[in-house]
Amino acid sequence: MLERFATENGFKKHGDNRYVHVDGRSIARSNGNRFPWELLSAAGELLCCYLPREHCLEREALQLDSDVWAMLDQNPQTYALMLESLSGQPAVLSGTHLRELRDDGKITLYPATYRLVFDNDNQ
Repeated sequence: MLERFATENGFKKHGDNRYVHVDGRSIARSNGNRFPWELLSAAGELLCCYLPREHCLEREALQLDSDVWAMLDQNPQTYALMLESLSGQPAVLSGTHLRELRDDGKITLYPATYRLVFDNDNQ
């Protein structure tokens, strides 16, 4: 998914975990982040973090961990999902765009799972 996105946007593969654009921007694998790819400016500044998924939101509901949604919601200009469009092309949905879709009623956020933990200290 990411390789298709990079190629379609003028990036060239540079090693196993990096793509470079002629304007100096790069897409590189991040270290230990829920969003495993980062778009960096020519100066190395973080522009966006991507979470690629082979998934079309228009065809089927997408389940995300709550911490992933929190990152998208709290830092919408920094985090984005990279999903498939109806035509199968990579499509970036920024946190800003996802919030707009939610606020306009075009997507609905449902709590999908809860974690229950028994507290032995309160017996």
